[in-house]
Amino acid sequence: MIAAGCAAPQPMMLGGRTTPRDRVDLGVGGAARIPLGDLQPPETPDGDEQVLHYAESGGIAPIAWGRWGLADDWDLGLFVSGSVVRLETLGELRLSPFLRLIGGVMPYGGYARADVPEPATMSTRTSEGWRVGALAPIAIGIEAGGVFEGWLGARVGFEHADGSFGPAEMRTSGALTAFRGGLVLGLGLGLRRVHVLIELAADYEYWRGGIGEDDIERHGVALTPGFALRLRL
Repeated sequence: MIAAGCAAPQPMMLGGRTTPRDRVDLGVGGAARIPLGDLQPPETPDGDEQVLHYAESGGIAPIAWGRWGLADDWDLGLFVSGSVVRLETLGELRLSPFLRLIGGVMPYGGYARADVPEPATMSTRTSEGWRVGALAPIAIGIEAGGVFEGWLGARVGFEHADGSFGPAEMRTSGALTAFRGGLVLGLGLGLRRVHVLIELAADYEYWRGGIGEDDIERHGVALTPGFALRLRL
């Protein structure tokens, strides 16, 4: 969202399968968003660069989630990344005793606000905004004896961010819409109930919108590394 550089990385943390029936997965960790090329704003953004800086800045955010196994091949979950909450519905198709095809839909949304005093002007710079979007991943998952898990796949998604920033007497509004698609690779290692998960996603993103009277168009690659500890109850 267009709010004070509030990073909201979107890792998948799919695991090698959906959560088993009547079991619960709980996870906690962190993830980062690393914009590259044209997506990376300068350290001191100016003019239209501020929109991209506030809408999709780089940075690290805590992540946490819970997933409940509704059936042998379906689960439902809630995933939190920074100020964004994501609803997850995942299903699987068993291809072999160790191999599964995993897919789902993940709508999300969030709001953030930050008030930063500016001593030079004796004013307060307020940034606030919201974002909504969705991701649709599809991946091949591997699970071996409850010890090793791996997943490799792709995802597509869209996002809309809207908000405003600046001193109270000089507020500037902006809005951006993005489409993204990329690859996801993850690994998990542990015992039957506790696993350490690591993941890397790489997405190509296309952003279009504007701030005030200025039109904005940006595109490039963003990386999303993440790690977490998962407990299966």
